[in-house]
Amino acid sequence: MALDLPHGGHLSHRYQTDKKKISAVSIFFETMPYRLNESTGYIDYDQMEKNATLFRPKLIVAGVCTIMHVCTIMHVFGRFVTSRKQLCCVSWSSRWPSQSHYCRFGSCTEKATTPEYKAYQEQVLTNCAKFALTLVEKDYELVSCGTENHLVLVNLKNKG
Repeated sequence: MALDLPHGGHLSHRYQTDKKKISAVSIFFETMPYRLNESTGYIDYDQMEKNATLFRPKLIVAGVCTIMHVCTIMHVFGRFVTSRKQLCCVSWSSRWPSQSHYCRFGSCTEKATTPEYKAYQEQVLTNCAKFALTLVEKDYELVSCGTENHLVLVNLKNKG
């Protein structure tokens, strides 16, 4: 079982439509999604428990991609423990680290220990919250009914 892609899950965790299995996980394994409660934007744990009792999965994937109230480590962990891809430094290539990557990583790591970096991270969260509020004021619907991290996901289905 894994969170359904349209509800914030990740494509690699499992995804299939009624007619086609899309991800390799759904092709090679029997899968079943769990979903968000669309009125609250949170995972519907009661329904998930009922489905798990019926489906009896050997594994429940707890990873998410775009739920704004859940800490998905790969997306927000850079605020706490980071890698060369998460720091505020430009990377020439995200594929393979080179000697210059290690030099930039050292420089960025040093910057990440400063009060200015902490202030920057706090400002990112403030800006994100304000951006989310502004979108709601302009009658846009946010997936998960808001945000508690640096991500804002907007449902544009009703905008044509």
